[in-house]
Amino acid sequence: VTGATYLITEVQANIAAGKADEAGRKLYLAGLVAPGSYSRYPEYEARIRVAVLWDHAKTMDKTEVRRIYDEAMAYLKEAERLNPAFTSIWDLRARMNYAVNGIIINDGHEIAIRELVRVIEANPLSADARVALAQMLQARGDLAAAIAVLEQGVTWPRPKGRPDVMFLVTLAKFKEQAGDK
Repeated sequence: VTGATYLITEVQANIAAGKADEAGRKLYLAGLVAPGSYSRYPEYEARIRVAVLWDHAKTMDKTEVRRIYDEAMAYLKEAERLNPAFTSIWDLRARMNYAVNGIIINDGHEIAIRELVRVIEANPLSADARVALAQMLQARGDLAAAIAVLEQGVTWPRPKGRPDVMFLVTLAKFKEQAGDK
């Protein structure tokens, strides 16, 4: 799995850089060297598609959005079959539903919020899910609930680095918006 794991880091870097085609090429190579039980392969097939939807769904043809959405859902289902307790899969599904809200589904925001609550209940240490949920709640006008989600996360240890910084910055920003300086 070591070769596949290395290639997955390359896939991650390409997704972050907005290079979906290159991420797909690296993922193809990872699939060649990974065992069939390697859940990261279908997860990253979905991750590439979610990134495309997140960045471009509002400007894409609805038929293309639906095709990419259906492909991503199939990959997420396979990843969850291989690793049912991996909450990052649920997080991805939440973000995808949020991205296509009003384009191919009408309740994508509510589905996303329910999925992120599920992630946090199963993994209270997930700083990324807390930040995403808080941002979604704030976007719909529920600043108090957004702050509460983040404040509940303060009691849990968080991974150091970008997720922790984003968590703390978001909490500070929302508290300032609420008048708590």
